[in-house]
Amino acid sequence: MTMITSAAPFAERRETPVLSDQDKALAVSLRSTIRNATSLFRSLDGRHRVTSARLSLMGLILKGPQRVSVLARELAIRVPSVTEQVICLERDGLVERHPDPTDSRAVLVAITSAGRKLYLEELEARTVALGARLATLTDAEKVLLADALMVLNRVIEG
Repeated sequence: MTMITSAAPFAERRETPVLSDQDKALAVSLRSTIRNATSLFRSLDGRHRVTSARLSLMGLILKGPQRVSVLARELAIRVPSVTEQVICLERDGLVERHPDPTDSRAVLVAITSAGRKLYLEELEARTVALGARLATLTDAEKVLLADALMVLNRVIEG
């Protein structure tokens, strides 16, 4: 008897597409570039008061009170990881937890006024730091980068 161990239902499985050498090389290059960009963004953490991970979480909460499970799904991480981050942010007075009025077993995480202020300050500081790097590009390179970002967004959106 053959046992299927995948968590995904059989109907959801997709065949691996056949890629050209050019597409494979581009995929490898894109993964590498995204990894390097992630490292760059994380390197900014040491200069600021909140990590990139917590800043991402705060950005989601800024949209309105959210359940931890929703935050975890949006960030594509486990619920315990989000809970740990929420506890740290709550300890620092940046978010608050309140009972969910629609489900007494759940809580909603909301940003505080101090959290909103810090989020906006951190976002601005990171934008300025990245902008300083972009300022070293030529006008032609900036146009090329803007065009590439549109293509990258199409790739991300699928």
